[in-house]
Amino acid sequence: MPDGGFQAIDKVKVPFANYDIVVYFGVGIASLPFVNRYVLDGGKSKFPSLFTAFDDPIINTTISIVALIFATYILGHGIAILAGSFIEQFVFQTVGQPSRFIADVAKAHSEPGHMRRMIKQSLKKSYRNHPKFIDLARLAFHIPAIPIYLMMYWIGFYDFYESKISSYIILRVQSRLERCFDYPSQIFSDTRWFKIVEYSCANDHPVALSRMYNYLVIYGLFRSTSFLLLCCVWCEWFYFFDRGGLGFFDPRGSGYLSIRLAIVYSSYLISLIGYMKFSRRYTEEATLAFALSKVFDISGSTKAA
Repeated sequence: MPDGGFQAIDKVKVPFANYDIVVYFGVGIASLPFVNRYVLDGGKSKFPSLFTAFDDPIINTTISIVALIFATYILGHGIAILAGSFIEQFVFQTVGQPSRFIADVAKAHSEPGHMRRMIKQSLKKSYRNHPKFIDLARLAFHIPAIPIYLMMYWIGFYDFYESKISSYIILRVQSRLERCFDYPSQIFSDTRWFKIVEYSCANDHPVALSRMYNYLVIYGLFRSTSFLLLCCVWCEWFYFFDRGGLGFFDPRGSGYLSIRLAIVYSSYLISLIGYMKFSRRYTEEATLAFALSKVFDISGSTKAA
């Protein structure tokens, strides 16, 4: 133990810049073809010039490149914010949060049709009694994809979102929450317990944090991509009807629209499933680490004074 009475603890430094590069900057770059196709070419708009009035072409080019990098990074931030509201919150309101299914895992493995009942409960809670304007806006944004959601619901495809961890893990989480934090509620009744678990793992379990961070980057990327692809679906339908039923950039008719929509819809579905899958894996990783790791075995070590 070093002088001063503090024990040295090795910490794993999480490369937070990876999230910026992949989710913000990466999605910003990926959105440029979307902007070019549906805004600049489709809307016959002109992009503001990035070239400056300097006489030196090297300075002009350098400033333009730097400006483009910052513009794509900011664009990626904007897409992430919108995706958090219109993709993530919509999934939470219609299907449910991953922590909800993890806490209810005992019922999930014992009752047939459990997933459908959970979805019905979420829909009633969100839209039955005076829904907020933002909730209706999220629902309206997903109108083109509602037939896909209904098909997934009727064939039972949403079952992949359920957690496979055992009820034993949930009981250990409940026990440690009570012992370490005097948590008064049963975690089966709400989802607020996961914030405590998540924060504890982020601060006291660097190994689990590194794995959680990998899932965070992946599901953040899929979340932003899902928003971008659903915007593509809207644009395809808009230009189809706006041009009197003609295919987008295709004066010969609408024959290619079906191909484009099939590609965009399939890509959106894959991206949405990827987001839901890895957000569940992120939640499971934190829950398992909190339940099984010896880091949280010391009674009262993290207990509030």
